[in-house]
Formats: sequence, C-alpha cells, structure tokens
Amino acid sequence: MAFEVWWIQVGLTLAQLRACAALDAVVDEVSSPAVSIGGLADFLRDWHGVDVRLLRLPPDSTLRLSLRSCPVGLLADALARALDIQWCYTKDKLIFCPKSTGDSTASGAYLRDTEAIVGRLRRAFPGCEGSAERAPPESPESHLNPDGPVSLAVDPAGICVAGRRRIAEMRFDEAARCLEALSRVSHPFHPEAVARMKKRCALLKALCGEAPVSALLAADRVSSVAILRPGAPALKLPAQIVERKGRLVVLRTERGIVVGLPERRFREEDSVPAAQWLKERTLEMERREAALSAAPLDRQARELLALARMAKAHGFPGRGADYLERAIGMEALEHVLATDYVARPELMRLWREATGRAPSGGAQAASSQEAR
Repeated sequence: MAFEVWWIQVGLTLAQLRACAALDAVVDEVSSPAVSIGGLADFLRDWHGVDVRLLRLPPDSTLRLSLRSCPVGLLADALARALDIQWCYTKDKLIFCPKSTGDSTASGAYLRDTEAIVGRLRRAFPGCEGSAERAPPESPESHLNPDGPVSLAVDPAGICVAGRRRIAEMRFDEAARCLEALSRVSHPFHPEAVARMKKRCALLKALCGEAPVSALLAADRVSSVAILRPGAPALKLPAQIVERKGRLVVLRTERGIVVGLPERRFREEDSVPAAQWLKERTLEMERREAALSAAPLDRQARELLALARMAKAHGFPGRGADYLERAIGMEALEHVLATDYVARPELMRLWREATGRAPSGGAQAASSQEAR
C-alpha cells in the first residue's frame, strides 16, 4: 500500500509574523519635499528603533513623500517602490538594496517573505494613505553651467577661481562641475594640478558632502523635545513645532522631515528663538575646537570632521571648509580612514593622491595584492 504525505502551510511563517510585529509601529504622519534615503534610514533607526542597512545604495538618493497612518513596513515598501529598489527584513534588520544585487541576504525566500509581510500589513492597516516618489535632482545653486553657453571656454582662470570658491563654500557638486569644465577647455594650468584638485574635491565631498544643512535655520523658534519610545530611552533632539492638530503634534526635524506623533509621545523641554539656538551651536563649536589641542591626534582628526559637518549644518560653510582642510592635512587621518571608513577603502587612496602623500608600506602591499 502506497502513502502520500502532503505538507500544506496556511498563513504566515513564524519568521514572517516576527517581521510583521517588528514593522507594525505606526507613523502617524511623515512628509518631506526632498529627503535622502539616508535621512529616512536615520529617522526609522532613531524614532522607531529599526536597524536599517543600505547595501550599495547612494545615501543621497532623494525622495518626496507624504504618508499618514502608515506602519513602518509599508513605509519601507513605499520607499523601495519610489526608488525602484528592493527591501527585506531578516535577522532583525531592514535591508534596502538594488534589484540587480548578487547578495543572498536580499534575494529568494527573503523577498517572498517581503511580499507576504506587505500583504499582511495592508490588510491590517487599511487606513494607510499617501505617496512617495523620487524627487527630481535639485537645480544648481550657481549660474555656472559647464554644459551651457561657451562663456566657460573664454576664461579658464575664472573657472578655476569659481571651483576653489565653491569648495570653500562646501558646494562640492558645483566645484566638481567647474573642474570638469576646466578639463574640457584649453588652460594654462598643469594637468596634474587640475587632476589633484578634482581628487581633493571628491575627497571633501565623500567626507562631508552628504551632511545636510539644518532645516531649522529657517524656523522662528527651535524647541528641545523628547520623543518617548516604548522600551527605549527618550530621543532628545532639536525641532520646530509646526502645529498641534488635536492630539497630534507636528514637528519639523533638522533634516526637514515633518513628523506628526501623538501628544502622549512628546515632551517639550525648552523653546528659544532660532537666533539664540544658532548662537548656542556656535559657542559649542568654539568650545569643542578649543579642546582639540588636549586630545590625541586621531581624536583631533575625527573631531575636525565632526565639526566640519556641524558647521555646514548650521550655516557656516567657510568654517566647515577650514575644519575639513585641517583634517585632511593631518597624518592622523590615515588611521581614521583605516578604522572608521573600512567599507570605503577608496578614500585612503583618494586622500593620498589628493594631498600628495606616498602610500605607506602596508598600503603599498595591500595595493599590490589588490592589483594581483
């Protein structure tokens, strides 16, 4: 007598149910005209305790979104659809990656899990509404247009000056356009000098170019608020209170994300005019800079990079560019790049080439091994 054994699964697996439970925290309201996926990853990590990983994605991919009554899982799905990428939740991590990835972490069964999770969350949260879409690239802040009129070919010295000025203003994309235009016209400068300037610009952008300028610079008042999170310490941050809608408090963060949350999760600890808040940030930068000389050299280099981002965020690009130049001029930056930027080994080569440093013995061996 022959027997057939059938195994039929009805409903979600245990792993899928755990993922739904981890991603069902509701974002009452979130919107932004232009926010990077890196900024949204920070938002999900800080506000909702979700461990977000971006695999081979540019962190400055920009989105325009407006969502209400949306669980974290459906928010993740909306972001992925807008950017034409894929996502999955595995090993307590929310992972975003390109569709054409060879990484087994975000393929096969994990992506089938994603479809099941999204279906379950859509049925559980029918009130979720809104949209997310890729935001168009920002128009250049400068009148300079390397691909436009021929005026650039007339004054290569002026292009060079404009490039240096934009580096000093921490407008690295515009500086790169200037230098690219310079490489396409006849000029009296040594080609190696122009190439080194381009590498220096690329290095500065990599170290600080993604640091956002605070959206609170345009606010009238800035509040110190505490966001109460279940099972975690309160998240304290500066924000602008945009409005109160019934029991919902609407805040604007430094990244320009507008978030609505229930009043029970919100506590305002202080509120000052924006000018006073900015003055306090300036004094903080001055205190941190004054304390540099007592710190070890590698800590000085790290602190200079942090100060550069802080200066850019608070509207002091000239000071930020100075901090950056001081950082890349330090030999101790080699140790910082080797330990803090392990995932970006190209920065070490870029730093050496941009500053005219010869590779160290270990680096030469590693470079030789990589070539083989």
